[in-house]
Amino acid sequence: SLFQSSIHTCTLLLYAFTPTGVECTSAPTSSPTAFPACPGNEKYFKLSLETDNYGGETSWKVTSPTSGDVISGSGYESGTTHTERHCIQSDACTFEISDSDGDGICCTQGNGSYKVWVDDVEKGMGGEFEFSETVPLCAPLSLIVGETGRIQ
Repeated sequence: SLFQSSIHTCTLLLYAFTPTGVECTSAPTSSPTAFPACPGNEKYFKLSLETDNYGGETSWKVTSPTSGDVISGSGYESGTTHTERHCIQSDACTFEISDSDGDGICCTQGNGSYKVWVDDVEKGMGGEFEFSETVPLCAPLSLIVGETGRIQ
């Protein structure tokens, strides 16, 4: 929002009246940010990845049954946080994270973790695995069963 006085212009989300006028402050870092819209029938994918002490062992990919690997990442620095944001095709339904040494990204060689979202919906998180872990990104198909017990 925008607040104007004769002394200050605040273009940030928060402002307060003080004895000397208006004080501008930034919004809290924990406030959620909107996920951007993707073109056509694509969906928005976000990965937050904190690497362990051996970030170079960590890789990930998103796959589709029609296109194979859609996006992927590897070659990360150790002990750092990375955020990946991509528009992906609608049938990209599997996220897989891997550790080439087989000890995951938590907790034997540091405290790494990951979290994935699709269109602002958290789909999975973790870090304790061996060589790889997968997270489904698409909702399962639901079947409608009628009163007779038959699929409609």
